[in-house]
Amino acid sequence: MDAHGVTCCWFSDRPRPPWLNTVPSVRLVTTDGGVAVAEGLVKFAEAGWEAAPQVPVADFLRWVFTGWAGPHIPRVRLRYPQRQLTQVWTAPQYIAAEDAYLWREEQRQRDAAE
Repeated sequence: MDAHGVTCCWFSDRPRPPWLNTVPSVRLVTTDGGVAVAEGLVKFAEAGWEAAPQVPVADFLRWVFTGWAGPHIPRVRLRYPQRQLTQVWTAPQYIAAEDAYLWREEQRQRDAAE
């Protein structure tokens, strides 16, 4: 799968699936509009990761299949209401925002040390 760029994703509608924190996965909920991703999709804002709004599972799958979202291991702590996750789903621009934030923090620490 890796050789061909295929990404797997586990789905669950259970409130606390034990593997949500360890494999590329999302938690689903049923809404008036259908099935939505409720946990596991995040965005980087200012200085940390936060939960993204719920999105229909069809939108999430379209993002994954088109490369607009993929699995990521955050290097900055999640400001997340449910629990800390070691693997999340996010968009490339949010990974770039995390990279830029970490670069600025490293620069700030170097400047402070001088």
